[in-house]
Amino acid sequence: GDFSNERDVVIGKRHEKERKYFVKHGSPFAQKYGFGAQWTKLDLEIIAGKNTPSKIDNWNAGSFYPVGPPYLATVGDMYAIAVKWAEFVPAVHKQYPYLLAEMFAFCIAAAHLELKHQIVDSLMVSNTGMGGGEGWPMV
Repeated sequence: GDFSNERDVVIGKRHEKERKYFVKHGSPFAQKYGFGAQWTKLDLEIIAGKNTPSKIDNWNAGSFYPVGPPYLATVGDMYAIAVKWAEFVPAVHKQYPYLLAEMFAFCIAAAHLELKHQIVDSLMVSNTGMGGGEGWPMV
Protein backbone atom coordinates (compact mmCIF):
# COMPACT_ATOMS: atom_id res chain seq x y z
CA GLY A 1 0.00 0.00 0.00
CA ASP A 2 1.00 3.57 -0.71
CA PHE A 3 0.31 5.98 2.13
CA SER A 4 2.21 8.96 0.74
CA ASN A 5 -0.82 11.14 -0.09
CA GLU A 6 -1.37 13.37 2.96
CA ARG A 7 -4.93 14.14 1.83
CA ASP A 8 -5.97 10.49 1.98
CA VAL A 9 -4.19 9.40 5.17
CA VAL A 10 -4.64 10.55 8.73
CA ILE A 11 -1.59 9.97 10.93
CA GLY A 12 -1.73 11.25 14.50
CA LYS A 13 1.09 13.56 15.62
CA ARG A 14 2.60 10.93 17.93
CA HIS A 15 2.95 8.52 15.02
CA GLU A 16 4.75 10.89 12.65
CA LYS A 17 8.16 10.56 14.34
CA GLU A 18 9.44 7.66 12.23
CA ARG A 19 6.74 7.93 9.56
CA LYS A 20 6.68 5.34 6.83
CA TYR A 21 4.91 5.84 3.51
CA PHE A 22 4.83 2.36 1.98
CA VAL A 23 4.05 -1.12 3.21
CA LYS A 24 7.14 -3.23 2.59
CA HIS A 25 9.03 -6.06 4.28
CA GLY A 26 9.79 -5.01 7.84
CA SER A 27 7.35 -2.10 7.65
CA PRO A 28 3.77 -3.11 8.50
CA PHE A 29 0.87 -0.68 8.87
CA ALA A 30 -2.28 -1.01 10.99
CA GLN A 31 -5.20 0.90 12.46
CA LYS A 32 -4.64 2.58 15.82
CA TYR A 33 -6.63 1.16 18.72
CA GLY A 34 -7.05 2.97 22.01
CA PHE A 35 -5.51 0.47 24.43
CA GLY A 36 -2.05 2.01 24.38
CA ALA A 37 0.67 0.06 26.18
CA GLN A 38 -1.64 -2.01 28.44
CA TRP A 39 -0.21 -5.25 27.07
CA THR A 40 3.22 -4.42 28.56
CA LYS A 41 1.77 -4.97 32.05
CA LEU A 42 1.48 -8.70 31.37
CA ASP A 43 4.31 -11.07 32.31
CA LEU A 44 6.01 -11.03 28.92
CA GLU A 45 8.70 -13.51 29.99
CA ILE A 46 6.05 -16.16 30.62
CA ILE A 47 4.33 -15.33 27.32
CA ALA A 48 7.28 -14.83 24.96
CA GLY A 49 10.39 -16.10 26.76
CA LYS A 50 13.06 -14.72 29.04
CA ASN A 51 14.93 -12.56 26.51
CA THR A 52 11.95 -11.42 24.47
CA PRO A 53 12.42 -8.16 22.56
CA SER A 54 8.77 -7.39 23.41
CA LYS A 55 9.88 -5.99 26.78
CA ILE A 56 9.93 -2.34 25.69
CA ASP A 57 9.19 1.00 27.30
CA ASN A 58 5.70 2.52 27.34
CA TRP A 59 6.55 5.19 24.77
CA ASN A 60 7.61 2.65 22.12
CA ALA A 61 4.78 0.27 23.06
CA GLY A 62 2.24 3.06 22.61
CA SER A 63 3.86 4.51 19.50
CA PHE A 64 4.32 1.40 17.35
CA TYR A 65 2.17 -1.44 18.65
CA PRO A 66 -1.36 -0.49 19.90
CA VAL A 67 -2.90 -1.78 16.68
CA GLY A 68 -5.74 -3.88 15.38
CA PRO A 69 -7.45 -4.67 12.10
CA PRO A 70 -7.14 -3.78 9.39
CA TYR A 71 -3.52 -4.90 9.24
CA LEU A 72 -1.35 -4.34 6.16
CA ALA A 73 1.94 -6.21 5.83
CA THR A 74 3.95 -8.32 3.45
CA VAL A 75 3.11 -12.02 3.37
CA GLY A 76 6.42 -12.83 5.10
CA ASP A 77 5.89 -10.34 7.92
CA MET A 78 2.27 -11.31 8.45
CA TYR A 79 3.14 -15.00 8.47
CA ALA A 80 5.87 -14.44 11.08
CA ILE A 81 3.49 -12.40 13.22
CA ALA A 82 0.69 -14.96 12.84
CA VAL A 83 2.92 -17.83 13.99
CA LYS A 84 3.97 -15.97 17.16
CA TRP A 85 0.47 -14.54 17.64
CA ALA A 86 -1.05 -18.03 17.68
CA GLU A 87 1.73 -19.23 20.00
CA PHE A 88 1.23 -16.35 22.46
CA VAL A 89 -2.59 -16.18 22.62
CA PRO A 90 -3.12 -19.00 25.17
CA ALA A 91 -0.61 -17.52 27.64
CA VAL A 92 -2.00 -14.02 27.18
CA HIS A 93 -5.55 -15.26 27.71
CA LYS A 94 -4.45 -17.10 30.85
CA GLN A 95 -3.19 -13.81 32.31
CA TYR A 96 -5.85 -11.59 30.76
CA PRO A 97 -9.08 -13.57 30.09
CA TYR A 98 -10.91 -10.67 28.46
CA LEU A 99 -11.96 -9.43 25.05
CA LEU A 100 -8.64 -7.78 24.11
CA ALA A 101 -6.44 -10.82 24.87
CA GLU A 102 -5.99 -11.80 21.23
CA MET A 103 -5.20 -8.20 20.26
CA PHE A 104 -2.62 -7.93 23.05
CA ALA A 105 -1.10 -11.19 21.77
CA PHE A 106 -0.78 -9.62 18.31
CA CYS A 107 1.03 -6.61 19.82
CA ILE A 108 3.38 -8.87 21.76
CA ALA A 109 4.09 -10.96 18.65
CA ALA A 110 4.88 -7.87 16.56
CA ALA A 111 7.08 -6.39 19.30
CA HIS A 112 8.79 -9.76 19.83
CA LEU A 113 9.68 -9.75 16.11
CA GLU A 114 10.63 -6.04 16.33
CA LEU A 115 8.17 -5.15 13.58
CA LYS A 116 7.31 -1.55 14.43
CA HIS A 117 4.00 -0.61 12.84
CA GLN A 118 3.16 2.63 11.15
CA ILE A 119 -0.01 3.48 12.97
CA VAL A 120 -2.72 5.01 10.81
CA ASP A 121 -5.84 6.75 12.15
CA SER A 122 -7.89 6.51 8.96
CA LEU A 123 -8.22 2.82 8.11
CA MET A 124 -11.59 2.30 9.80
CA VAL A 125 -14.78 4.05 10.74
CA SER A 126 -16.89 2.57 13.50
CA ASN A 127 -18.08 5.14 16.03
CA THR A 128 -19.39 8.55 15.02
CA GLY A 129 -18.80 9.74 18.58
CA MET A 130 -15.05 9.27 18.36
CA GLY A 131 -13.14 12.49 18.87
CA GLY A 132 -10.33 11.24 16.62
CA GLY A 133 -8.41 8.13 15.71
CA GLU A 134 -10.68 7.03 12.89
CA GLY A 135 -11.20 7.96 9.26
CA TRP A 136 -14.31 10.12 9.74
CA PRO A 137 -12.66 13.29 8.36
CA MET A 138 -12.44 11.52 5.01
CA VAL A 139 -16.09 10.44 4.83
